[in-house]
Amino acid sequence: MIHNLTDNLKPTNIYHHCSYPKCNAKINNDNHFCSKHWKVISKEYKDIKNKTKKRPSNRARQLASQKDYNNTKRDKQANRFYHTQQWQRARNYVLQRDLYACQVCGNNYQVNRLTADHITPRRYCGDINRQLAPNNLWTLCNRCNGIKQYLEKQLDDKYKDKAGQQFRKISREEWATRIKRIRDRKD
Repeated sequence: MIHNLTDNLKPTNIYHHCSYPKCNAKINNDNHFCSKHWKVISKEYKDIKNKTKKRPSNRARQLASQKDYNNTKRDKQANRFYHTQQWQRARNYVLQRDLYACQVCGNNYQVNRLTADHITPRRYCGDINRQLAPNNLWTLCNRCNGIKQYLEKQLDDKYKDKAGQQFRKISREEWATRIKRIRDRKD
């Protein structure tokens, strides 16, 4: 009868100490932790696993942010307008016309970092033709657009009921000058 040499080296009933630090509980060879510490280790493992879940991509976060903005901050009429095919065509035309470059700082950006912005804000344009008119649209990067929105809010607060008249007086060049002034201060 031939015996395997390793069979003789394996004791049949081996106990060892729990692998948890400073625990001296004896356990059988099949486990690394006693029942008390197995629960602790498995909970810690699950916590670490949940914390290290893959974060959503930048595009997924951007879409979620846009959806949240559309649902919470943008008025329903504006939301409907910005989801029409007419607006998508006008936006694409303006971005191509301006060669995907911000008209204030002159930098080229990817499409998702550019905005087709209304020179006279859409809410003061009146009819749909004026809202879609290419001469009332220009391309701004996200930073310059944020500055313009800040300036628009200041004018809205300052002139209240007469803000529409004030916005119609401001030309593209004047907006660019005002935005550059603030942009240069921040750089």
